[in-house]
Formats: sequence, C-alpha cells, structure tokens
Amino acid sequence: MRNIAILLATENSANSTDDTSTLIDMLQVAGATFVTQAYSVLDRNFPESATNHDGFILLGRLPFLSLSVPLMKQLLDLVREIRYHNIPLFGSCFGHLAIAKALGGEVSENSKQSADGPAILELVREDYWKTGIDSLKFSHSPQSTQVVQPPYGARVIATSNHCPIAAMAVGDNIFSTHYQPEHFSSQAQHVRAFAKCITTFFEQTTYEQASHDSISQRCQFTEMVVAKSGTLAMEYFRDISSLEIDRKGVQDLVSNADRAVEELIRAEINSVFPLDGIVGEEYSTITGSTGFDWVIDPIDGTANFVRGIPNWTISIACVQNSKTVIGSVSDPLHDEHFFCRRNFGAFLNGQPIRVAGRAELSDGLMGIGSSTLADVSPVPALISSLIERDSMFVRSGSGALGLAYVACGRYIGYMEDHMNAYDCLAGILLVEEAGGIMHGLDFAAMMGAGSKVVAASPEIFREVREISRSAFGS
Repeated sequence: MRNIAILLATENSANSTDDTSTLIDMLQVAGATFVTQAYSVLDRNFPESATNHDGFILLGRLPFLSLSVPLMKQLLDLVREIRYHNIPLFGSCFGHLAIAKALGGEVSENSKQSADGPAILELVREDYWKTGIDSLKFSHSPQSTQVVQPPYGARVIATSNHCPIAAMAVGDNIFSTHYQPEHFSSQAQHVRAFAKCITTFFEQTTYEQASHDSISQRCQFTEMVVAKSGTLAMEYFRDISSLEIDRKGVQDLVSNADRAVEELIRAEINSVFPLDGIVGEEYSTITGSTGFDWVIDPIDGTANFVRGIPNWTISIACVQNSKTVIGSVSDPLHDEHFFCRRNFGAFLNGQPIRVAGRAELSDGLMGIGSSTLADVSPVPALISSLIERDSMFVRSGSGALGLAYVACGRYIGYMEDHMNAYDCLAGILLVEEAGGIMHGLDFAAMMGAGSKVVAASPEIFREVREISRSAFGS
C-alpha cells in the first residue's frame, strides 16, 4: 500500500484540518487505497527524506510571497528532491506556485483578475492520468498570484477563464493546478472527476517511462543525422536550377532533394537502430519492434525550396509507444536548430526557449497554414477574424517552422486545418516543451490521416482556439 505525504502550507490549524479532511474524503470516494501522513510546512515539519514516501501532495491557502526565505528554501529544495527521484507529486493552489518556482518557472500577480463568474478549467491535453473529463467548474479563483511562466520542460495541461496556466505537468511524475478542492462548485460530478484524476495519478503503477539511456542515445543520434541531412539539403538548395521536380498533387511538389535527404536519414537510422520503425513523407512506412518510430519530413516547405525561397526545414521526431519523445526542426540555411526532448525543455542552438509570454493577439504575429488535403474555403474567414482583432498573420509555407517559431516566441500562435504527422510532431513537442498549449490532439488520427493543429501561448490560447473553431469547425 502506498504512503502519500500531504504537505500543508496553511496559517490556521483549523483550515489545515479542514483542507486535509476534504481532500482525504474526496480521494476515498474516488476509490483511493493509499494511506496519508500530514506535515505542517509552517511548523517546519518536513519528511526526513523525499524517498520516505511513495508520493506527495502539496497544498495550502497561504499567500505565496509571504513565506519566509529560509522556509521557502527548505520547501523548494524538497520539491526539487522529489523531482530528482521521480516521485509522484500533486500540487494545488499554493502547491502549484511552489512547484513552478522550485523548478525554474515564474509566479506573479495576475493581470486578469476581472473575470466574472465561476472558474471553468478546461483540460487541453491527453495525459496518462486523465479520466475522460473535459472541464471542471470551481466557485472562484483562490488567489491573485499565478504561474505566469511554467518551468522548462513543463506542459500546460489546462487553462481557465481566470488563469491561463490553470494546470501543468512536469515530466511523468508531477502535475499541479491553480485550484484547490474546497473551491469546487456544488456540482458533485466535478468533485468526483477531479478526485479520480488525483487517485489515478498516485495509484497508476504501470505508466511507461522510457529508459533514459535509450532516449539519450537517440538524442545524440538525432544531432548527428540533422547535421548530415542539413549539409546534403544545402547542396541541393545552392543548385536549384538542377533540381528534378515532380507533382504529387495541386501545389504538392516533390524533388530529388526531398528523396535524397529522406534516403540519407533512413540509411542512418537503419545502420544505428535497425529495429526502429520509420514513417516518412516520401517512402513507405517501416514497422519496427523496439517501440521507437522515427517520423520524418526531409524538406518541409518544398514549394519554397524549389523556388529558392529561404523558408524550409528538416523535421525529425522520435516517437516511443505513441508518445513523441524527441523533436528536431532544423533550418540549415539560417544555421538554426530547434531541439527538444520530452520533459527536458526546448532549445534553439542549445539555448532554452519559451513561448511568448502574456501577449494579446494584437501584440504579435500569428502563423497560419492551409493544405490542399483540406477544404481551403474557411481560410478567408480565419484571416478576417484575425484582422478584426488587429492581429498580423504570416503564412510561411512551412508548418514545422511555424510551430518552431511559436516555441521560441517569434509567433504567438499557429493554426492549420490539416497537417500530417511528419509535418508537425516535432513542432508540437517543441511548443509543449516551451510552455505552449496545443489543441487536444488525437495521436492515432494524426499518425493516420493527419489532423488539425492549433498552438498558442497560454495567455491567448482560448481566444485562438475559438477563432479556429469558428473558421474550421470543432
């Protein structure tokens, strides 16, 4: 039976008792079988070691910035120790802020506290602890201080009308929310659903964690193959007059450069990881037996490439058991290499990157795309909606590059009604690892026929999603 520690940061002992009782009652109703042990943070009552427990819950009503410096340091050090040992940790309210601060995020006063009515938390990601619910209702926003930048490698998993970063996940062992159990509305189904999420999180013992060694090897391999494929692509780009160009469809071109680059990448994979699967744009799928699959777009933006326009990329994703674990979007012409590893953050030429922070639609550029595989008639409506909101838009011709630009803050969002897996899996992971939000993605559908892609920074995600729904439909 698992032993879960409850870390309480509450000034009033009666409130501590009430908070603990409320949470334990919720979890028991949801079928929890673990035992709990409470620790009062304000009394400097901490576990001797993080490894003494099978999991942690961190919650409280204390104003976050009021905690003394020594006490704050002790608490944040414990959070980092929990993360280091990969021990499950759930945080709410105060705990949400402490987790973000401990792991490199930023907290600040909320500039949008004027939202009226109950807080509607909408889950925007499919994570392993999710139990089929789409939204939860809370009576109000519990405190004005909010997470304004998630830690590197964190994934924003829910947003709300009161709080753009309403919930986040860090790695496979930490998730947290701005809201607290006692702030639920009177709707019992919301209480049960949220309690089930927490219970599933702590009692799930079979969720898959990749061997660090196996992923590390593939990270190093990706760096190598990106350099080789970039060099080859540049040789073709410098001599575009000699390209051999065929048409696969309307505005759907393929050149001998696309084929040569994909052949190189496939050959390198086959020589180092011969049992891995391969999904590429230009050649047939190879089914592997290791659980790892490589998803390749040798030149994303071929229409630009063959015309000498400097907007194209090489996109490579590595997927393990239907979960993208490595993403690379390389722009060899400008010597820019976007790279991410699941749960480790996103980088541009080795430097950490984040999505644009606290922006309005009128503050930045919105990337858009259109595909000949989807109905293009909604695109004018999409553009019209953006113009009405004083937003500038860009269609670069490379969706992978557009998503990479969202990840590093050059674009505040990206929308396209249809993308194939090889166009976007690497870019999607980049956005998520840089703290952005993706519209709920059906991985199986994406790997099959492709899917809609909507990405944005947390502050504007809800508005961007509504614009997309109005134009493309839900």
